[in-house]
Amino acid sequence: MLRRGAIVVSVLLLLAGRAWSAELSDADIRAIREVTERYADTALASNWDAWANLLTADAVFLPPNGAAVEGRVALRSWIVAFTGLTTLTETPEEIVGRDGLAYARGKYVYTLGPSAPSQGGDSGAWIKIYEKQSDGTWRIKRNIWNSSRPLRQR
Repeated sequence: MLRRGAIVVSVLLLLAGRAWSAELSDADIRAIREVTERYADTALASNWDAWANLLTADAVFLPPNGAAVEGRVALRSWIVAFTGLTTLTETPEEIVGRDGLAYARGKYVYTLGPSAPSQGGDSGAWIKIYEKQSDGTWRIKRNIWNSSRPLRQR
């Protein structure tokens, strides 16, 4: 049993000790902020093709109170429920990463206007994972957000 534990600890140390070569440059941080800004701008314009182009092909979204949505094509179909946004602000509060992967944490606020399929709005917190592409651009690979609204009591 002790030997198995030593092997497991050794493997975990090897994985945890992976040498990360390059931290994010100032240009990478600016590019990630720009992708986040374009994400909001294209959604406000209901330009869903441009919006979907900000995602990796294998992107996964984890919306609050809903099932995961996997893949750029499925996300492009899913997002039209947000047609009619009147405001959307996404504010990154932290951006960290290395070796072509980064995460950002921030806050969001949105409202839906009279032309939207549903009415209302929301605010909360999000975390996105970004992946640097072979052409040097950054795209959103994963996205999860949580509403600040309290759950309804039954």
